Amino acid sequence: MVNVQSTPDESERLWIMPFLGQLTDDFRDFYEDFQSNSVTSFTHYATFICRQQPSHKHLINSCYVYLYLCSDIYISSCRDIQTGAFVGCRITRALRSIKINLGASALREFLYLFCYDNLPLHDYFWIYVRSHFSNISDPE
Repeated sequence: MVNVQSTPDESERLWIMPFLGQLTDDFRDFYEDFQSNSVTSFTHYATFICRQQPSHKHLINSCYVYLYLCSDIYISSCRDIQTGAFVGCRITRALRSIKINLGASALREFLYLFCYDNLPLHDYFWIYVRSHFSNISDPE
């Protein structure tokens, strides 16, 4: 039998990458999942925000989890340029896919739902990241 050893960083990445992939998919498919009443972390959060229920203050914003995970991957890589490009493209592709599939108004609504309490982040995505959509290849 072969003894396969991995470093703690490799082991952590093996766990994090599928989670990042699932969050990216849920991010991109938010409207489709919402329409079909599929429960994802994004649709669950949006349901409570739209209802403005008092309990929504105890929910974790899925978009923030996604962004935190991306930044954690980048920081744990010692700010490796290729890793930064990878996570930056992943975020941009996810936002771009909403615009491509549903239009700019859907992207604006998505940003309002998930960045309503963080106007600088909303504006960064709407103004800066959106201006780079043409530099990114088709969504994954």
